[in-house]
Parts: sequence; C-alpha cells; structure tokens
Amino acid sequence: MIFLIGGTIYGRARDNEPEQYEDLNLIASGALFNPEEYTIMRPRGKVFLDAHYIVSTVGGLYGRLDPERAARMLKNHLMPLKVKTAVIDR
Repeated sequence: MIFLIGGTIYGRARDNEPEQYEDLNLIASGALFNPEEYTIMRPRGKVFLDAHYIVSTVGGLYGRLDPERAARMLKNHLMPLKVKTAVIDR
C-alpha cells in the first residue's frame, strides 16, 4: 500500500481536475513494483490519496486513544487512486 500525503499532493488535487491526477498517477506508478526492474524492492498494492494529512493526525495519537474510530475515519477520508502500471500479477 502506498499513501500520497501532504500539501503538495493537495495542491495537485484541490480543484479535482482530471489532468491534476495525471501527475499523481505518475508519482504513484513510479513507486509501485515494476517487473522490468525486479531487483528494486517496491510494494504492490493499492494507492491512496491523503491530501489533508489525515494519516498523521488520526493515525498518530488519536489512533492510540480510539483505534476503531481512527480506522473508520481513515477509511472515510482516504481516497483510492487508480494507477496505471505495467505490473502483471501472476
């Protein structure tokens, strides 16, 4: 799993325009596993967009105080990002 987090990410997604997500897809696809570069360890899996720092806020101290509610908040505020990759799952 990969999380794209923070202010720069928010700057790219704030207007919710499709072309803004192209840059985010490029960043995320470069971070995911690529079978052509199999010697470089990278994760396979889903990519989530966190433009409002919810992971650091909710996942930190609040996650220790009320983990179930923190998990629900993360599920509600993290946006799954569809990334085009060359990964072939076998």
